[in-house]
Amino acid sequence: MKHCDIIIPDFGLRLKKSLKLRRMTQLELARRLEVDKKTVNSWCNDIWYPNIGYLQQICHVLNISADYLLELE
Repeated sequence: MKHCDIIIPDFGLRLKKSLKLRRMTQLELARRLEVDKKTVNSWCNDIWYPNIGYLQQICHVLNISADYLLELE
C-alpha cells in the first residue's frame, strides 16, 4: 500500500459507520482481512485507502457495496 493523492469523501466515516452497524471492531475486520489493525485504522481515518482487492473483501465482509464506500450512490 502506498499513500494516495486521491480523496474519497467520507470513505473513513462510511467504513466506521458500516463497522458499527455490523457490531464489528476494527480489530475484527483486520483479522478477517488478515491485515494489521493499524491498516484498518488508517482506512477509517482517511490516511490510506484500501487497494481494489481489499475494497472487494471489505464489501463482502460488511455486506455493503463499493458504490456506498466510494460515495458513488
